[in-house]
Amino acid sequence: MNTVQKFATFDELKSCETEKNNPLSRLKKHNDFKKIIAEIRDKKVEQDKQLQLMR
Repeated sequence: MNTVQKFATFDELKSCETEKNNPLSRLKKHNDFKKIIAEIRDKKVEQDKQLQLMR
């Protein structure tokens, strides 16, 4: 079971990261995050278009 740690600042979080993660798993996490951000942006753009059409 993974434990959850709380950090007060982003710098604390970054300093706690270990080098155990291999580059492939870091790349996968990055790509997953990139997909999520792209989906959020797409939804926002679609909402903005709908609002402009209503005006």
